[in-house]
Amino acid sequence: MMTLSTFVPTHFKNLTKGLLGNYNGDASDDFAMPNGTVLKENITEREIFEYGKTWAINPNNSAFVYDVGKSHVDFHNETYVPRFLDEADPQLIAKGEKICEGSNNTECVFDYVFTEKPDIAEETKKIKGQSDADKAEIDETVPTLDGCSTVNVTKGQNASCKLNVGDGDTVKIVSSNVSAEIDQDSSTITFVPKTDEPVTIRVVAENENGRLSPAFSVSVLLCTGCSSHGVCTGVPRTDPRENEYFQYSTCDCDPEYEGLISDFTFFQTKH
Repeated sequence: MMTLSTFVPTHFKNLTKGLLGNYNGDASDDFAMPNGTVLKENITEREIFEYGKTWAINPNNSAFVYDVGKSHVDFHNETYVPRFLDEADPQLIAKGEKICEGSNNTECVFDYVFTEKPDIAEETKKIKGQSDADKAEIDETVPTLDGCSTVNVTKGQNASCKLNVGDGDTVKIVSSNVSAEIDQDSSTITFVPKTDEPVTIRVVAENENGRLSPAFSVSVLLCTGCSSHGVCTGVPRTDPRENEYFQYSTCDCDPEYEGLISDFTFFQTKH
């Protein structure tokens, strides 16, 4: 038997759309069609099937790679219509619910009704139970952590990054090459870059069970001060020391200075 379980990280909340809904915590608007039309929540299974067809791919938007001589049409059956549990024999449904210990395990009931094989239903019940247990464990034990986008920082000055963590979770510094502190009450990390060297700050969230979130790296755009002969523009410049989470800001130099960072050459007019 083929099974499929889908778990979506919380940082994708409010960003998804399609057959699995929009992940906004409101089940009443999950049946949203590509054109924006939202169907009512309690539609029939046949209506759900028709809704699903509105998200079907076509040869023009397929992301699959096909073997030579094959195309989208070789794997797409427009005439297929599945079986619908809400149109099935009520007596079979009742037997399925007894085997599946209630009506909540729809997958188990479905497999019994359309195979009439208790062993298949039992296997589906076990798979559904394990899937539910896995989800509960993930929800319980893995904290989430995200936060500020790029922080504009000036050398020698305080900078801060507001983090988003779950209630009761604490934030810990995993690694940092600058002086950094965390205010647990506001979930804010503050730091002061004292040199021109790249800044590295990685933090994690820890819940009451000691479980840790994936590490979050603070993205920094550093203004070196332009040697007091210009102002930082907030636009990154190319530098061999930059990395995924650190860049230097371009300087808008005073007229008598040349170059991107005002740290280089001073030109005097000869008389």
